[in-house]
Amino acid sequence: MQTSTKSRSPPSPCRPAPATFLNKPDQTGRWEVVDYLFAPGQITVNQDDDVTLDFAGINGKSHPITIAGYDKSFELKRGHVTKVSFKADKAGVFPIECHTHTPSMRAELVVLPRK
Repeated sequence: MQTSTKSRSPPSPCRPAPATFLNKPDQTGRWEVVDYLFAPGQITVNQDDDVTLDFAGINGKSHPITIAGYDKSFELKRGHVTKVSFKADKAGVFPIECHTHTPSMRAELVVLPRK
């Protein structure tokens, strides 16, 4: 048996999170939900590594991004790649966040302590 949800609306009203967008059904009854996120959600490096991260802007006009603990802030724009380089001189877990689309557009930089 096949079922289709094309013409059905959600059972209860959706209340999107700040980084989730719900588009009303199109002419065919297709609903669309868009979430903003980082992939991968976790990056692991070793302390004292020279790190270069490439961020590609896929959707949204722009995203104000910070890497806490490393004083890195930049604006990621759709259609652009932003390279961020630094020395991982502090061990710990550091959030990478888009300040427009939290909580879903959040990742972690894990810096393992030197051996």
